[in-house]
Amino acid sequence: MKANELLKDVKKTYERKGIQIESESGKAYTIQMETKFKETKIIEIVDGLVERSVMCTKEGMKFDTTMCLYALMLKQFTDIEFSKFNQLKRQYAHEVEMLKAVIDMGLFTQIMNVFEPEEMKKIEGVFEQYKASFKAIHNEVIAQKVMRGEEDGDL
Repeated sequence: MKANELLKDVKKTYERKGIQIESESGKAYTIQMETKFKETKIIEIVDGLVERSVMCTKEGMKFDTTMCLYALMLKQFTDIEFSKFNQLKRQYAHEVEMLKAVIDMGLFTQIMNVFEPEEMKKIEGVFEQYKASFKAIHNEVIAQKVMRGEEDGDL
């Protein structure tokens, strides 16, 4: 197998499809969407969620997992352009703001309805894998603290 052959197959398998959506105001939009999800993009979504969650914790901000997940899905699987910021705090705020605009304009449900249920299950599967991994890591950290005799308040 040659690299070019594999790359062509990946490109063909995960090509985008154009769809028409209409806002509450009647304005029509054409967007390009991926109907099949690459596992690498799903992993990027998970990484983005973790990164934003950690940032929110450090900044004392409320982290909205659902809004963040949907915003990252739009970024990964559609051609909707989000502004890019150097600061993650500003990036996260912009992503949530953009998602709210997409929802308020009545576009979000139309977009989500295009995604195949099997593809959405891929996202759930990756989250279950990560959840199990994080739980094992968390349990190990707790076990180590218990063995060292640290108080529960230090966990």
